[in-house]
Amino acid sequence: MADTQTPLGLDDFTDEVSSLTRSLMRDYRVQDRDQVFCYDVTVLQWETMDAIGRLGEATMNALSGAMSLANSTMTRVVDQLVEKRLVERQTDPEDRRVVRVTLTQTGEEKLALVRHCFRESQKKVLSHVRPEDRETILWSLKQLKAASERWRSSCCPR
Repeated sequence: MADTQTPLGLDDFTDEVSSLTRSLMRDYRVQDRDQVFCYDVTVLQWETMDAIGRLGEATMNALSGAMSLANSTMTRVVDQLVEKRLVERQTDPEDRRVVRVTLTQTGEEKLALVRHCFRESQKKVLSHVRPEDRETILWSLKQLKAASERWRSSCCPR
């Protein structure tokens, strides 16, 4: 925006950001679905595998929290991944009520393939962004993420 323009009011800014983020999320959901379809997993299964990959080993409660999903939903998704032999469950030897999940070797290999596929796809999309705009876009996205986290922590205590 040029310095001579009047800044957008909060209502107009909210409408524009909402419209753009919904459109981007829709585009990414379609892209995600198309990417993971080739690997015989759903988007939610992929996101669960990715979360387990980032966490290493996770309790079901920690995984549910990281994914912002109910325990029952998380259990159902993990059941599907166990059936596909991509994830395994282990009962904590010190507390049998605690269940830990990890990726199997096959799960780790599939995760690496899908991550590579996603990265290459993202590079194709982002190659259309001018190099001189990249830092500004990253800064803006980080600002939106931080604002969202501040709002979430003040309105939705866990």
